Amino acid sequence: MQSNARLSSTVRRIRDIAQRIGRLNAYENFKAPTKMDFEAIVGGEVWATHQNNLKQLQSLMHESQQLAARMNAETFSAYRASRPV
Repeated sequence: MQSNARLSSTVRRIRDIAQRIGRLNAYENFKAPTKMDFEAIVGGEVWATHQNNLKQLQSLMHESQQLAARMNAETFSAYRASRPV
């Protein structure tokens, strides 16, 4: 938030950065996170199936994003071609 990165809050001149940082710190310090070993709870086979499903889902989302970008480009080209000069 305080870096000089192109889209950081500081560079974008967000006025209440200090207050936002304070709220984030308060939230993070509210209480310790609950840690759970899901693999131990549901079993190794179920956990492995879940992890495999997650990988497949992420792959499909990536493919869908690529397809959407292609569709967007083709739609834009068709729109530009259909406009009168």
